[in-house]
Amino acid sequence: MKRFLFSLLAVVLANVIFLSADAPIITPDGLCRGIRLCGRVRIVADGHADFRVRIVDDNHADLRVRWTDAPRRVGEWRKVESHPDFTVRLVDSHPDFTIRVVDDHPGLP
Repeated sequence: MKRFLFSLLAVVLANVIFLSADAPIITPDGLCRGIRLCGRVRIVADGHADFRVRIVDDNHADLRVRWTDAPRRVGEWRKVESHPDFTVRLVDSHPDFTIRVVDDHPGLP
């Protein structure tokens, strides 16, 4: 019985890990870990951040970002030093998602 329960638990955990690896981190409505990717963003150099982000120059980015003073839609971000909606750490490897900085049409590809 213990062997059966252990095997069942191993299968369930393997499926959870496998499914979460394939699932997109940004939902179709622009949420990531429950945070809407719009608004005031503080870029931190090191330490804890809500997201690890890599900037790319190609069309394979997970999110198109436009820097603006009045963010209203997903992908419109405003750089701030205090009272951010979320924080971002720019990285070269192992990002949570990738962004491409654009002048128009921000949001999901």
